[in-house]
Amino acid sequence: MKFSEYPYQRPDIDALKAKIDALTEDFINAIDVVTACEVVDKYFKTIDEVDSMMQLVLIRHSIDTKDAFYTEEQSFVDEALPLLQSSSVKFTNALLASPFKKELEIILGDLIFKKAELSKKTFSDEVI
Repeated sequence: MKFSEYPYQRPDIDALKAKIDALTEDFINAIDVVTACEVVDKYFKTIDEVDSMMQLVLIRHSIDTKDAFYTEEQSFVDEALPLLQSSSVKFTNALLASPFKKELEIILGDLIFKKAELSKKTFSDEVI
């Protein structure tokens, strides 16, 4: 498939925030490390989907900055990203506070936790 053929669809930010918030609750309520890992997997699949759309906008807008559609979509992404980041930070904060953190570090590696610590330190809802 050629790059130009990749379909773009504007992400529904409210639906994504609701999904991430629900996954956060599912993670907090996980009864064991297996369930927690399943929720983490769902979270990253959700983030990957929206990230793909946002990357398409970024690239297509940078290819032709006079394209009105992608200029508008870039503005949308610029405003939407902090809103999604707010929900994502809540998820990663739950990850850091998990009673299964040690087991999760073994299974998932420690990079996810290092990134979570950084996002906790660098993002605040007050900035939005």
